[in-house]
Amino acid sequence: MTTSDSSGESLKDVLRGGPSAAAAGIWYRNLRPDEDPAEGLFAKNVDGDYTINVQIGQGSRVRTQWISVTKSWDVIKKWRQPGQRVAIIDGDKVEARLVDLTSAENRARYLRGWSANTNAQSSQEALVERYINPNAILGLVEDEE
Repeated sequence: MTTSDSSGESLKDVLRGGPSAAAAGIWYRNLRPDEDPAEGLFAKNVDGDYTINVQIGQGSRVRTQWISVTKSWDVIKKWRQPGQRVAIIDGDKVEARLVDLTSAENRARYLRGWSANTNAQSSQEALVERYINPNAILGLVEDEE
């Protein structure tokens, strides 16, 4: 990776939600304490068979096969616990199915009900099915902000 993109924006700004992050296909995930990025990231229930609507509508209350990621550094900051690590993920390198719910078109395609649609939109969310391979993880943010 280089220290800046073609617009001259610093890599730190791109990786932490700067204006080019979304265009660069960058996604973020607040990691659970048991997640080891060197091994890849696994869904809580890799054998699950839940719809996208269940994941978005009920979130972590249901152990699904979906891994939630966001384009928004502000969302990461809102939900990040002290000392929690953040994975920086290149969506183009994710080998599993990645369903981007940031567009109205995809939300209409995959989600039913006002609550699920609103949750996905406000979280600038995508879901990865079952596993995020380690080579898609560009790095970790471990420091406090």
